Amino acid sequence: MGCALTISSGRASGQMDLALALRDRYPRLGALLAAGQVPITLVTTIVFRAALVVDPATWARLDAVFVEAVHRWGVLSQKKLEAAIDGGIARYDPDAVRRLRTGMQGRSLTIGDRDDRTGLSSVFGKLATPDAAVLAHRLAAMVHGVCDDDPRTVDQRRADALGALGAGSFVLACRCDNERVRWFV
Repeated sequence: MGCALTISSGRASGQMDLALALRDRYPRLGALLAAGQVPITLVTTIVFRAALVVDPATWARLDAVFVEAVHRWGVLSQKKLEAAIDGGIARYDPDAVRRLRTGMQGRSLTIGDRDDRTGLSSVFGKLATPDAAVLAHRLAAMVHGVCDDDPRTVDQRRADALGALGAGSFVLACRCDNERVRWFV
């Protein structure tokens, strides 16, 4: 799918997950999206917030709630939108909201002490799924933006891309020996 849409495999996977959720869980909401009556960003937020609902009967109830409310929700700020969606979910599956809130409290990012002998530091953490998808997509674009003669492995490029992103660049400089390529970077 990613090749056909000229997007990364991660982004294609996310779009397929959204399509499956709309087909299987929230078909009426999906119909509004297909008709161009609601923006995809709004629908994506709804589906993400409702991802922990597992009961098919609850999906049907929420589909009706979402379709009825979605036009009012389009004017809300992101924070108010998420609260409104969570309120709708809480009426039918309060545990799904709690699971999401509890899980989101586990977000963290740790940058370890620099290893003076090698000049490397550990970075690890947990991001919200949409943030991780955006970061993965950005890093993949940077990693694959260098020429085929770049001597680094994909993992090395990804690490270097994160450093470049932290420095404010969306471009990873190629490290090949080709003067023509280096002139363009």
